Amino acid sequence: METHAYHLSHVVAIGARPRLANGVRGGYPRGVYVALRRWAIRVVMPVMWRLWPRRRAHALAEFAATEADSGWQFKQAIERTPDPALKALLFCNLLEEMEHSERFQRLADGMGQGRVGVAPARRTSLATDTSSLRAFIAYVHAGELDISHEFDAYGRAAGVPAISGTFEALREDEEGHQSGLWSALRKLTRSDSEARSLVRRARWRRLYRSWLSVSKQLGDAMLALWLGLAYLLMGPLAVWSSRARMRSGHAAEQP
Repeated sequence: METHAYHLSHVVAIGARPRLANGVRGGYPRGVYVALRRWAIRVVMPVMWRLWPRRRAHALAEFAATEADSGWQFKQAIERTPDPALKALLFCNLLEEMEHSERFQRLADGMGQGRVGVAPARRTSLATDTSSLRAFIAYVHAGELDISHEFDAYGRAAGVPAISGTFEALREDEEGHQSGLWSALRKLTRSDSEARSLVRRARWRRLYRSWLSVSKQLGDAMLALWLGLAYLLMGPLAVWSSRARMRSGHAAEQP
């Protein structure tokens, strides 16, 4: 599960309208989103990890933090759930998310040859009452299939057997969450159509959050690029100017 800001098995063709589990259609925007995410993971990540090996351990620590945050979100949802059966389902998901977090953290520490941590993100509960509980479960259900696909892409792109094997094992866990969460959502809503509507809204919300995240990353990258160019161009000029002032100062001191 992916909940905090920021963490695909079949290739989804551009323009296709895949039918997802439980009869909910993914839609054109989601098809494009899934395909782009798969492409970015399979193409960009191996290059980044080869150029910056330390990034690998940090990325795994970020996965650990994301999974831990997901577990925290499930805990908040449990406290707002009156149904014992739903509490049990959410608790099982909580345990799996914390196990995932521990496995990612062990990998990160092994790759980093020591404890690797990330700054904790500010947490805001997504489930605050019965109404938001339905939206929360729809959001989690909408994300599980996307995340299982992404874990498959990460596993294929990792290039390290220990990392690839972990992503593959956790992908199967994420796929197993879908049917249980869909059943829970149907019980909380008045009809299947209402449940599907909540899932569709959750998918648009996920797309919007992904767009914000990508926009921020692109903005940060462009800022770093322009600052690097500025230092590259202005640095030699500043050095030349400083040396010229030093030479003129020495000349003025000579009798």
